Amino acid sequence: MVLLVLFAAGCGDGKKQSAQTQREKTTNQPAQTAPKPVPKGVAGVIHVKTKLGTFAFTLDPAASPNATRSFVRLTKRGFFNGLLFHRIVPSFVIQGGDPTGSGTGGPGYTTHDTVPPTTTYPLGTVAMAKTSQEPAGSGGSQFFVVTGRGVQFDGPFYAVIGHVTSGMPVVLKIGNEPSDPQTQAPLKPVVMQRVAYTKT
Repeated sequence: MVLLVLFAAGCGDGKKQSAQTQREKTTNQPAQTAPKPVPKGVAGVIHVKTKLGTFAFTLDPAASPNATRSFVRLTKRGFFNGLLFHRIVPSFVIQGGDPTGSGTGGPGYTTHDTVPPTTTYPLGTVAMAKTSQEPAGSGGSQFFVVTGRGVQFDGPFYAVIGHVTSGMPVVLKIGNEPSDPQTQAPLKPVVMQRVAYTKT
């Protein structure tokens, strides 16, 4: 299992907490040196339905065109339907999109986008998870949603694909589900019952 340690600092007490972002180990490819033009046909909204409610995030193809295009393609295929939020770290992130549910799976390929050094990850940011062996801006199918305010990562390494624009209370409810402190796996499954794309 490949692990990546992230560090998050809350804006309140400044304490640091560590968490593990996991995804499959894939062949490293060079990161792009410049962002590609915004892909046509991928601007829109992703709707995520769970037993705890539905939330939606507006895609940001200008930030990460390749990861966004891939995410839309996977969504249209129904790839995410029935998958779990397999990792919950209170006041930090919820993570899902692994077809194996173990934190090591993916779609079988990796995308790459340039991550600007000024990138930040405020509450409600949706970004792609990656392993420590992969270049900044790598992505597969695993994604995370930031659930804490003032969260700071170990660097601007993660390709941002969107921001939650409705249902943030649902995201926070998922983020408050009890999880194993060692594995960060929720004690009760939180399933993405249906993930849908609406073009804008």
